[in-house]
Amino acid sequence: MVYREAIDMAMPSLALSSSLRISSLKKNKDILWLERTYKHALELKNYTLAKRYLEYLIEEDKARRAYWLREYYNLAMAMEDTKLALEVLINLYTIEPAERERIKQSIAWLLLKSSQNPELLLKEYMMKHPYQEMYYMDILATLYRAKKAYKKAFEVYSVLYEKVKDPREKALIYKNIIGLLLEAKDYNTLKDFIERNYVNHLDNLELLKLTLRASLATGDPSFAYKIAKDIAGRIK
Repeated sequence: MVYREAIDMAMPSLALSSSLRISSLKKNKDILWLERTYKHALELKNYTLAKRYLEYLIEEDKARRAYWLREYYNLAMAMEDTKLALEVLINLYTIEPAERERIKQSIAWLLLKSSQNPELLLKEYMMKHPYQEMYYMDILATLYRAKKAYKKAFEVYSVLYEKVKDPREKALIYKNIIGLLLEAKDYNTLKDFIERNYVNHLDNLELLKLTLRASLATGDPSFAYKIAKDIAGRIK
């Protein structure tokens, strides 16, 4: 078999041409040969070909879609294609809820390192994917926070907090807003936000503990006492 001989003789170009032919014969549906072709193309720094076969893998190997998307992000970075890297990260963000906070930080880092206007890059993405408005707003707020544009971040998070209905998503945004306002040392806004919204999370012990700690962090003992007393009265 030509492919096996090419591997044994360490001839990556021949291995690539052989795996390309076999994958084509299998109509680019066989995951094993798609993966081999992708890896050989990557080894030879044939990024255009690697990209094509990685897209096949993302489509065909649904069980490992997140893994291949991470590969796609690394490839986009190697190609110095910021727009593609951004799109891949946002795709990861949408399919991996447990990793969203970490992925958001990666997106913010990518945008801040870009030579292009980060807000414009996000807006371009949003225009292509209008159904992902909530994701866009969450990422935009994270970007503003990374830039220490706390007022803008709070404005976006506040709109998002009102729009989101899912209790788990709402709890996460509540937590992010408190963290943001503590980081900004904007204690008056923090007190107002807590007072208006803590009642939405009376069934979440973790958030109630966070609320009490944040109330104390405002440096206003009377406010902290009032919130603690109100919470105690409501959860009896």
